[in-house]
Amino acid sequence: MGSLVELYPTRGGNVFASHQYDIAYPDVVTLDMKCKEVVIIEMTNAADLRGLFDKVAERQKNWFTPIRRSLESDHTIDSSWKIRFLGVVRETLVDSANVKFAGATDVRFFALEKAAFSFAYWAER
Repeated sequence: MGSLVELYPTRGGNVFASHQYDIAYPDVVTLDMKCKEVVIIEMTNAADLRGLFDKVAERQKNWFTPIRRSLESDHTIDSSWKIRFLGVVRETLVDSANVKFAGATDVRFFALEKAAFSFAYWAER
C-alpha cells in the first residue's frame, strides 16, 4: 500500500510530503503550496475504521494544533493556511466514512484503490 499511495498527494508538483512513522503523528503531512493547505493524511486498509474515527475525532488536539504550531514557529506556514484531514481507506468504506463526518468541512475520505493508481484520477484530491 505504502509507496504508491504516498505518491498520490504530491502529484502536480505543488505539494510536498513528509512521511511520519511515529505512532503519535499521522502517516503523512503534506504542504500544498498553491492552495496554502496542510493536509494530514492517514492511510489504512482495515475493514474496521473505529480506531481511525477516534483519531479523526481528536484531530484538532492531536494533529492540527501541534502541527500548526510547529510549522508556524519555523515560518514554514503562516496563520492564513488551512489544515484538513484526508483519510485513505478501502473503497467500500469511503461513503460511510464521509457520512460519519459529514458535518466536518475539514475531513474527507478517499479510496485507497484510487490513490494507489492515482494516475487514473488526477482531478480528485
